[in-house]
Amino acid sequence: MPTPERHVLLHLDLATANPIPMDSVRLNLPADANIREYRMTDHGAEPMPYGSRERGWHLWARSFEAMLRTARSECEDGRTPLRYHVMGRAALPMAAYAGLALSGATNVTVHNPRRKTPHLDSFALEQPSSAAATPFFTVDRLEKRSDPRGPIALCVGLGQPISHHSVADFFQRQGRHCAAALSLNTPPNDPRFLDAEHAPAALWQLTSRILGLRRQHEHSRGLVLFCAGPMSLAVAVGWALNPRIHGPLWIPNYDNGTYRPALHFPLSGPRRHEPRILLLTAAPQNEGSIDLQHQHRAVQDALRPVESRCKVILSTGIRGTDLADKLREHSPEIVHILAHGTDRGGMYAVSADAQLKAVEIIQRELVEILRHGDPPPRLVLLHICGAGGTAERLAQDFDMTIGATETLWQDTAAAFSTEFYGALASGLSLRAAHDRTMLNLGILEKPGIQAIRAYHCPTGDQGEWIPFPR
Repeated sequence: MPTPERHVLLHLDLATANPIPMDSVRLNLPADANIREYRMTDHGAEPMPYGSRERGWHLWARSFEAMLRTARSECEDGRTPLRYHVMGRAALPMAAYAGLALSGATNVTVHNPRRKTPHLDSFALEQPSSAAATPFFTVDRLEKRSDPRGPIALCVGLGQPISHHSVADFFQRQGRHCAAALSLNTPPNDPRFLDAEHAPAALWQLTSRILGLRRQHEHSRGLVLFCAGPMSLAVAVGWALNPRIHGPLWIPNYDNGTYRPALHFPLSGPRRHEPRILLLTAAPQNEGSIDLQHQHRAVQDALRPVESRCKVILSTGIRGTDLADKLREHSPEIVHILAHGTDRGGMYAVSADAQLKAVEIIQRELVEILRHGDPPPRLVLLHICGAGGTAERLAQDFDMTIGATETLWQDTAAAFSTEFYGALASGLSLRAAHDRTMLNLGILEKPGIQAIRAYHCPTGDQGEWIPFPR
């Protein structure tokens, strides 16, 4: 007797104003189904009225990854067949990200309530064996653009046109040009529903056209997905894209007539060719002195061979409110904080009054401020005494974090900066640069060097990012 299938419900419960009726989803499952339900809000996701947001998209992506990781650890035993179900209310970038993350699973079903009706459209994400007699997307065109090595714009809609002007505006504001633009859509006067009947034709057209992009534009790097339609369409496009994408994928969000950056896949994917390094320092007058000029010079001298390929932003005398403002203003790939540590794993900033005395930022506040950078930094380097615990907590949200578990000597901090940034400038990855730095400073017997620890995000790239490839 075959083992009954286990049904894993992945709920994108992000929109509080219009939640999906779960009873309708359960009616589509067998009466005796073995069901396990998981919600993003149980894994750290903060719901919003309409399932969209201006910044902090990566926090939702991390929550989905945590939910999927929990579901797989609890349900995948190698014996019981699994079927994943995706449902809920969420903005299209988050829905597409869910499809991308699930592309390796063969049994996935999407549920989406049809607008203004109680009907639920449900269909399986499966690769059709042959083309449909009638294409699903009647608007199907590919246009070459100006940069053969740029990303490809993939515009997929369901009766909702995506204007070329808004796409071009997005690329212009990102300082990029695209290699080509592929448009797949249905006319507004031809209402079609993405349901079990039409899904095979839609998926065939999506996958075949995406595979064709790789052959026709072999020098292009990455894709930018512009999606307009129901949540189920975004999930289906994400599922069809991976692993067929070549390079990173950006998923902007449509907001008030403009596409704005939201998510990228993988979450640790590159974002700009000239990384920004934000160096934040604080030396309150009633705390021990820090030779800030020496520390800053160590970073600049080490990066001199690649100074035309990066931007170092120095902000001295930071106050508590400065941290969040500077992250929002500069969107750095690397955040390097140099300050005195507190007994509770936080740091001392400078007071806002003329006295310039120490003001404590506790560990929880420091973690929350750094977590809400959007997009998130790739590396957080804490030259703060006793910040190892803070770095470890931050590792859940950033590719790599570095912190000292004990007292950090100033000379050692400066030597670490010289070696580490010098290694990055020579073309090493974050991990390789850290390993080489620790080896060299260990040979030199720098005091306190063994207290410096590196931590990696379980879902990140494990420090493999190379800021300055040869």
